[in-house]
Amino acid sequence: MSLKDHAKKGRERRIDSEIISFFVHNRSLYESASTHNAVFVGYDSTGKARAAHQKGTLTEKPYRGDVDGSEKDFFFNYHGGSERLYVFEAPIDMLSFITLNKREGWQKHSYLALGCTAPLALLRFLSEYLGIHQIVLCMDNDAAGIKADAIIQETLQRFSGGMYVEDLSEETREQLQRPYEVSILKSIKKDWNDDLKYG
Repeated sequence: MSLKDHAKKGRERRIDSEIISFFVHNRSLYESASTHNAVFVGYDSTGKARAAHQKGTLTEKPYRGDVDGSEKDFFFNYHGGSERLYVFEAPIDMLSFITLNKREGWQKHSYLALGCTAPLALLRFLSEYLGIHQIVLCMDNDAAGIKADAIIQETLQRFSGGMYVEDLSEETREQLQRPYEVSILKSIKKDWNDDLKYG
């Protein structure tokens, strides 16, 4: 069964079929022929695939894992060109949020799944796309997500203030030092897919 068919069923994740099709045509999402897992691809700013993450589509056989050779600071993303970036923990939450907020022009903004709560992929994304100044943190509504909000917000405030940030090259620090407007948006339930399924 194809990803589009899964979306049409609407019984599991309830992600809009047009959103699925958009990312399939964008070459960011496909179905593994051998395992039928959904594969989420992370591209860099030149359009080169740098990472891929597999997520099981069958509820009786849940699976998730990075494809061999994936770079940890790249993950599932979309760059729309505006100053605004929405940040999520997982690709499913990113697609669920877009489905919940689907309206004319959603494609003009950028969206990034971190694959975790650490900001590594976010810092890499911001270092590539220097025009992004508005960050909307859409992490899970649980203890780990709330803690991540605080850490990421503090890190970006340090960059906004021109302060030193450890464990980064001088070039990366220079790319990241610019003003950021950071806001936090929480799902009502534990995550955005729960809001989509049970809202």
